[in-house]
Amino acid sequence: MKKLLYIASLIFVVGQATAQNEAIFTQYTVQPFLLNPAVAGFDDLHQIRLNYRSSFTGFPDAPNTYALNYNGPVNKNIGLGGQIFGENVASTFRYTVKGAYAFHADVDDWRLAAGFSTSFSNFRLRNRVIGGYEFQEGDPDAIEALDGKNTFDAALGFHARYRNQTFVGLTFPTLISARLDNIQGNDDDGRGGLDHFILRVGQDIRIRERNFKVTPSVLISRVFGTPFRVDFNAIASFLDEQFVAGLGYRAGVGNDVGVLLGTKFDRLRLFYSYDINFGRFQTYNGGSHEITLGFDFDSTEKTVDAARYE
Repeated sequence: MKKLLYIASLIFVVGQATAQNEAIFTQYTVQPFLLNPAVAGFDDLHQIRLNYRSSFTGFPDAPNTYALNYNGPVNKNIGLGGQIFGENVASTFRYTVKGAYAFHADVDDWRLAAGFSTSFSNFRLRNRVIGGYEFQEGDPDAIEALDGKNTFDAALGFHARYRNQTFVGLTFPTLISARLDNIQGNDDDGRGGLDHFILRVGQDIRIRERNFKVTPSVLISRVFGTPFRVDFNAIASFLDEQFVAGLGYRAGVGNDVGVLLGTKFDRLRLFYSYDINFGRFQTYNGGSHEITLGFDFDSTEKTVDAARYE
């Protein structure tokens, strides 16, 4: 049982680090709200997204991840967002509920935003481990894991866009972090504070006469429990985003390479991506698949500054 719990603890630590901002989803390039609460309502669109990711397909008990999220403007200066997230890994299950608030302001050619999110997470061993060959009756660690570990996190984010082209975002994903079932606070895991961050910078390059846009971007991440990493991405869209294609490379965590395809039909958005890594573990699985189904609704209070550069 100790071995099982050790493995489960590793899964929990890594899962908390990556899915803290749902960076476990590689499609943050087309859905930046997954990373940054300041993006809520930033584009003056009401956005609903349903995500599903199957990681390391073909490997026993590989992760399956689900998320339903919304973000949109309340008025010109305020955006709100929320998310429900779940993940199955082997005999563990984790779910997270998150709410986000953002404030936007237009200053000359800049659109600026600051956002704050709070989340509640529950991690537990599933009941199916009871009676397993590694289960030891009365083990206090097993009982605690079966009862579940509850965690509270708060994130702070900033986002800026210049002339609706150049953008930069900075997120502190675990500004505050606490175990809710640890009243005395003796289990400080060091996840909170400004030491962990996600920085993303990119540029929209438009060729209007070709109805074509390409967006190269770089993401630099230092998040608790995972190695320092750098992502390089490029997303190209044609015919007013009716066709979208992307390519990404992640250095520092397995050297992953991913491809993305997407389309838009009226209010419907659909994206699919597939990624593999160059590590030895790739020989034991069939890569990772991710799909996003989304709906976009225009805001009736679209800002003048955002519209004049379109």
